[in-house]
This record gives sequence, structure tokens and C-alpha cells, in this order.
Amino acid sequence: MLDDPYIDPRTGILRNKAGLTTQKELDGFEAEQTWLSLSQLAANPLPGNFDAAHFRAIHRFIFQDVYDWAGELRSGDWFTYTARSEVQKK
Repeated sequence: MLDDPYIDPRTGILRNKAGLTTQKELDGFEAEQTWLSLSQLAANPLPGNFDAAHFRAIHRFIFQDVYDWAGELRSGDWFTYTARSEVQKK
């Protein structure tokens, strides 16, 4: 497995606040939590200038209940989790 601080080496999925251990569980949890956050955001948009800081604040708001690093710039390379998973399968 590629070394990635965002992936739990025991499960192979993204580290998450709920401690979920399967991709199916994480997908469902993320969909549920982000839907709630997006509903709140639609009703009460975050003020800002759509610059990097504003986009990070939006990301933090949407994913704050799912990932500890929500709204932070990721370290390391810029592969998305899906792209990284596809590389690992080959």
C-alpha cells in the first residue's frame, strides 16, 4: 500500500471520525453527513470571496463531521483517494 497519512493502514480506507472500517460504511456515512451539511450551507451560505481560504472554510463545513482534516490542505502528493485506489489495484 502506498504511504498515505489519510488512509488507515489496517482498513485501506480514509481515516474517519466515526471509526468506520469498510468503504461501504464510509460512503454511506459521508453521503449522509455531507447531505446534512450541504442543506445547512444552502440555507446559510458562508460569506467570503471564493478565494482559497473561503473554499477551505466551505470544505471544512461540509466534511467537518467526517474527517479530522476537513478544510486543510493535504500534504504529500495530490492523488485523490479514488485515483490512488485504482493505482494500487494494478
